[in-house]
Amino acid sequence: MPICIPAAWRTAALLALSTAAAMGDAHTPQESVALRVGEKKILLLPGNPTTGYAWSLPEPLPENAPVSVKLTLEPPAEPKGKAPLCGAPLNTQVTLEGLRRGNCTIVLTYARPWEKDRPPAQTRTLAVTVE
Repeated sequence: MPICIPAAWRTAALLALSTAAAMGDAHTPQESVALRVGEKKILLLPGNPTTGYAWSLPEPLPENAPVSVKLTLEPPAEPKGKAPLCGAPLNTQVTLEGLRRGNCTIVLTYARPWEKDRPPAQTRTLAVTVE
């Protein structure tokens, strides 16, 4: 289950992420996210892009969506002086920012982009409210 947190709590989220990843399944029920206009929240989703799987928005948000969504890869913290391991898992950081008051549903999928005929390995559905 993704962890919805203020950006300042990112370290705590990484600790909670290992527990959430162990309990995850192929589909998580809809989750609620509340934001204020101008507020940002971060969700961390576990993944391993070296397997070909990646988190994405399968459908773009409408132009008048009340929230913006940015997905970036977030490598795990490595011990000081050590290079990241090849093939190591990478978290996808989903940054949500409230743009205007309103509601929307965001669907994130974890799939291999070239496997169009197969369902995603995981799906996350977020019911977002911006106040």
